Amino acid sequence: MSGGSFSYQNQTAMQVVAKVATTAGSVIIPGRDNDQVSIQPRYPASPWHWNTATMDKIVPVSMVISLSANWRPEQAYNAFYVSGTNAGVAVNVKRTGTNGDNPAPDILEDWLTETQVNTERGRNELAKGGNQSITTIELPLTDTNTVPGLIEPGMLVEVQDITGDWKALCLANSISASGLGTVIQSVDLERHYGG
Repeated sequence: MSGGSFSYQNQTAMQVVAKVATTAGSVIIPGRDNDQVSIQPRYPASPWHWNTATMDKIVPVSMVISLSANWRPEQAYNAFYVSGTNAGVAVNVKRTGTNGDNPAPDILEDWLTETQVNTERGRNELAKGGNQSITTIELPLTDTNTVPGLIEPGMLVEVQDITGDWKALCLANSISASGLGTVIQSVDLERHYGG
């Protein structure tokens, strides 16, 4: 960031880290085994590239105990104007293969001061749009030697379904144990439809 563009008052260190992450179109992922956090893109790959992206986890549908979906369509913009307010650069981020004729409202923030950060923010904003659902699947939590293992937020997941495989982004996971010693993970997946 250029001099004078980064300042804050009356915020905790974590609030500042969260602001930096969201400004760049990223999310904070807490460490499972330590007191560290990782910052990663909200969308490791854009949904329109999920067919060619490397999936972090593969889920055979035969393992799925239950599945439910809530439809959540979003406006499908194909361009974002992303800019700092007092310093930095302005970037017009367009979805590849489109003419950018359906622009979203501009994104203007003090901390958007670098081309790469502004471009990544725009890409992640574009990725949020379109026809989608939040699909929740419940399945056994397997050990690290058995597919799929623990599915963590931020992972790309492929569900191998009998009606056709589909891909999604893990948003959340909650784990519960039954009285019979079975451990179940309930995974919220953001699933996009169409290109």
